Amino acid sequence: MTETDEEKAALFGPSGRGEYKKGDTVRFRDAASGEVLTGEVDYVRAPAPAIRGGKTHPTAYVVDVGDGTPHIAYSGDIIEEV
Repeated sequence: MTETDEEKAALFGPSGRGEYKKGDTVRFRDAASGEVLTGEVDYVRAPAPAIRGGKTHPTAYVVDVGDGTPHIAYSGDIIEEV
């Protein structure tokens, strides 16, 4: 992923801090497919609503698994840091 931090914030929401940080390699269960994937944390999104005025979602990790698609993982999805 080659976006700037400003572009990532516009796409995913405000940056934040979490248990994992940009550059950490994590193994997680993908919510969409149920597969266990391994990738590098590319962006950490602060707790925020997914849509304006909507429910606040917890800290989310945008993970690059090398398939060209950003995967979103929450703390509960992460199995371990690699």
